[in-house]
Amino acid sequence: MILKERKRVIINFLIIIQDNKMYNDYLILPAKSKKKVNNYEKVAVIIYVFYEYKLDYYFKYIKEIPEGIHIYIITSNENIMNDLYSKIVRNKKNIEIRVKNNRGRDISALLIASRDILSNYEYVCFIHDKAYKTQDMKEDTEIWENNTWQNILCNKGYINEIFSYFKTNSEIGLMIPPAPYSKNIPRWYTNSWQKNYHNTEKLLKQIGCNIEIDYNMFPISIGTNFWVRTKAIEKLYKYNWKYEDFDDEPLKNDGTISHAIERSLSFIVKDSGFTTKIIMNNEWAQNFLSILQQDLVKTFQIIGNQYGIRSLSELSYFTERENELKKFVSPENEVYIYGAGDRAQDCNKCLKRLNIHIRGYLVTDNVDADEMEKIYCINSINDKDIKIVIAVSINYRNQIVSALTKKGMFNYFVY
Repeated sequence: MILKERKRVIINFLIIIQDNKMYNDYLILPAKSKKKVNNYEKVAVIIYVFYEYKLDYYFKYIKEIPEGIHIYIITSNENIMNDLYSKIVRNKKNIEIRVKNNRGRDISALLIASRDILSNYEYVCFIHDKAYKTQDMKEDTEIWENNTWQNILCNKGYINEIFSYFKTNSEIGLMIPPAPYSKNIPRWYTNSWQKNYHNTEKLLKQIGCNIEIDYNMFPISIGTNFWVRTKAIEKLYKYNWKYEDFDDEPLKNDGTISHAIERSLSFIVKDSGFTTKIIMNNEWAQNFLSILQQDLVKTFQIIGNQYGIRSLSELSYFTERENELKKFVSPENEVYIYGAGDRAQDCNKCLKRLNIHIRGYLVTDNVDADEMEKIYCINSINDKDIKIVIAVSINYRNQIVSALTKKGMFNYFVY
């Protein structure tokens, strides 16, 4: 049952992304760029860190931040202060460390500890660390980290590309990394609202946004790692947030105000008249597309075998086709499938999912089909009122419809 539900989720997701324009907002920038920027006066990078053992990993990205960009490191773990000073502060200019209350984690670091920063800078990058909770999530967490840091602070040239794109495209308000894509993190291909649709809707009204959201329109921001034109999120950071607004530790895995804020960003940006881009460096994108293609091949093999979906066109009308089939037949009806090929087998699988068992297969001429049972030649059927589902390739449909019409059989459905 669980496996069937997963397949259904994949199908529904693929249908949505085919029709959903929000997935067209990708921006791929060169990982190795020689672009230079002369003035970073109104630009800041805010980094929230908590876990000591990850500092060396983050430092390799921090040292790539161009001179002239002000760096703010915020932590709620005073035990790492010495390491912050020895590994980072003494090696970089324009850097400040702030200590905050742990309540609210990265979200309060952004909206309370960094409120003045967001007010004083025109462009801000916010990024934070992450740790795995269980050993089986270690690999996925590392993928999440690499996905985030590689596509936000890859290197000096890449950061220059991001800033230059902001400067030459005044409609851009937010740039976010792609959703993490790994074996156990389903954010890329599932409805990422989870338990947070209604609390996000409430949050948007609370801070004065007038935008309407739709449960079927997935939020494209599901974290607080981004580059932003601060004007685009003024309604969020100018709200009078307090630490008491956030859930205390231990934080629930889902359904909190923090989870709502993570999902609200692109909607706030849109409400402010700006757009959002999902950014990737070209080397990451190349690897990602290769993995994605392999996984889509596997996915279509599964849904092809289970649901008879073998192309994007069939995928697009999958739900509509099943609903129409439900209207045509019911478990009380006797129904035949006209056809004896792969499409007929796919149709039979679909009918079985609807708890409808066929009386048999109809063919124009006698055929040798050892693996199929109950095959009847259409000429041997005299009952003109039987229900027939035509499941053949498009090349033969008109011919079969014409033959049925001549026999006075009009009770058919083209699958």
